[in-house]
Amino acid sequence: MAADAPSEKETAVPTGQESERLIFKQRCKLYRFHDGQWKQRGSGEITYLQHEDSGMVRMVMRQDKTFKVVLNHYISPLPDNTLKVNFGNDRSRVWTALDYSDDGSDLMTFAVKFPKSEEASEFESLFNKAKEINGESDKDKKEQLPKWVDPYSDEAPAKVQDETKVADPGSVSQPGAQENPEAENISQPGAQENVQAQNQGLQGFQGLCYKAASDMQAQINRFFFGAPPAQERSVDQEQKNQGPGGGSKTRSRKGKIHSRK
Repeated sequence: MAADAPSEKETAVPTGQESERLIFKQRCKLYRFHDGQWKQRGSGEITYLQHEDSGMVRMVMRQDKTFKVVLNHYISPLPDNTLKVNFGNDRSRVWTALDYSDDGSDLMTFAVKFPKSEEASEFESLFNKAKEINGESDKDKKEQLPKWVDPYSDEAPAKVQDETKVADPGSVSQPGAQENPEAENISQPGAQENVQAQNQGLQGFQGLCYKAASDMQAQINRFFFGAPPAQERSVDQEQKNQGPGGGSKTRSRKGKIHSRK
């Protein structure tokens, strides 16, 4: 008799977030300034989590596929803890925090880049709100931020769902497009004559440029190489070299000219 196969039971793996409420989640790319240069920390979903009891807010991000924690720190309420636009890019923000994602805690500078500037603005707004909440000593006075809702889920309000739908620019008709369907086929008076005049002017301009370039090249050749080669001399130059009797002129070593018949 075959032994019974062991039953497979699903085991819940604790994430450490069971007592926290998700108040923000968005895809992004995370960078960290380390060893004097910016290095990509990973791509994934960056989140804000608020504890149900203490009300403290922290920032957590896990890397795609591996689910490795690449960012984990509380939002410090200190005044010098600021979130700034990264080098004028409205889709990116930079800040410094005491991070616990690696072994121990290190003061690190991070930069995050979102697909849209609106997402970066929302991220910054919640960052400043979390500073105020974490700075409140009385936990009973800490504001409980609303739970994050996926805008594409059924739980999202109808207004949010409508805002996520982006109209196709190609489907939007231009004003007066249907009123004048043959407007593009109407030719302007004198259009053909203007085109011919432009072509003639262009040909004349190209001819002037070609002549100027040829003259300049000839001047450069004379400057560097002197007179052109003997086989390219003109007939007038050959007649000047001939003497009165039809012989050619020759120059002696002393500079005197002798004619040969």
